[in-house]
Amino acid sequence: MFGQKNDSSEIKHVILLSDGHTGRDPFQSLVEKMAQARITVSTVALGAAADRDLLAKIAGWGKGRTYYVTDASHVPQVFTYEAELTTGSTLRESPFTPVVKKKAQVLKGIDFENAPDLLGYAVAKAKEKSEVLLESPREDPLFVRWQYGLGRTAAFTSDLKDRWAVNWLRWNGYSKFWSQLVRETMRPRDNSELNLSVVRDGDHARITADAIQKDGKFLNNGEFQLSVVQPDQSISNVPLPQVGPGSYEVQFPLKQEGSYVFHVTGENAGASRTLAYSYPDEYHLHEPNVDLLRAISDETKGKFQPAGLDIFATHGETTILPMPLWPYLASIALVLYFADIFLRRVSFGRR
Repeated sequence: MFGQKNDSSEIKHVILLSDGHTGRDPFQSLVEKMAQARITVSTVALGAAADRDLLAKIAGWGKGRTYYVTDASHVPQVFTYEAELTTGSTLRESPFTPVVKKKAQVLKGIDFENAPDLLGYAVAKAKEKSEVLLESPREDPLFVRWQYGLGRTAAFTSDLKDRWAVNWLRWNGYSKFWSQLVRETMRPRDNSELNLSVVRDGDHARITADAIQKDGKFLNNGEFQLSVVQPDQSISNVPLPQVGPGSYEVQFPLKQEGSYVFHVTGENAGASRTLAYSYPDEYHLHEPNVDLLRAISDETKGKFQPAGLDIFATHGETTILPMPLWPYLASIALVLYFADIFLRRVSFGRR
């Protein structure tokens, strides 16, 4: 494990595996600077001839621990043990009441304030683009969800059975919580009544949805919502207004390069489309049209796929390049003009 001064990690730790036989460099000042930057250092002296004294001092300066190993096969065990001591246990086993971090539809109708205690959870760190809906009193994430492309993912860091959730098994909100979570996470199927079209228009995407009911009538005054998953996995929600009989349309700016996912929901309908927005079409790589290139070479009496030397060979041919003379003539005329004025104005007396 390694730590850097500007790293945002909560734990920054270095494990130095060495025999200690090196030049007498200023290890003390270097390791003490690391300790001041909250980077701890532990050392592992490998081999019977290792300089245990130097490595022990380095561990002391770095506020870490030192180990002495003669058999290299024991090194992984030392690293594992050191990692557990540094990071602490990944399990928190003590009763606690979940805290609602953010209200969402998936938690609707569930009284978490009066919910029974959970007996533990696994310590984890939420992803950057995720939503933390439930957390522990220590502000560790307990229930997290995020969207990736068309898929939705959820993580619950506690238990589903009788180890940590034994009290929840008898709680009336237990089944409601999981049924709503599964329903929310499942991907909705496209509805045949909603015809969704996404077309690129310059640096915008034009999203059009035609809503036609099964009896052939237009679906008017529908409340449709457009969710856009951008290339950086951020999600934007915009309304889809009606622009005509059964027709709904909106434009969305394309500010990032990559694939956009457009998902329309509402009125018991759902549909998704993907739009790739990257370089202009002329910059994309296409298969070469060999037949066309060969025909052009034949028509112009050229050579198809010439060698490198043939490309720049002149074969004794010359050409005439026109050179404009007016700049030179104009310069000469300008010089003669001033010379004429000079001769007319200045008289040279005779001796």
